[in-house]
Amino acid sequence: MKLDQTYWDKRYIEMKTRWDVGSPTKPLKEYINQLKNKDARILIPGSGNGY
Repeated sequence: MKLDQTYWDKRYIEMKTRWDVGSPTKPLKEYINQLKNKDARILIPGSGNGY
């Protein structure tokens, strides 16, 4: 198996990446819940579709 761009493009298009759990994870929710500024914008690189 060759894990090149073509492979990952195909997996992404077919929604078979397996790194997207479909919702925010528990640690992410806990982190966001403790923030004082609920309107803050946060960048989380590699967060899939970004729920």
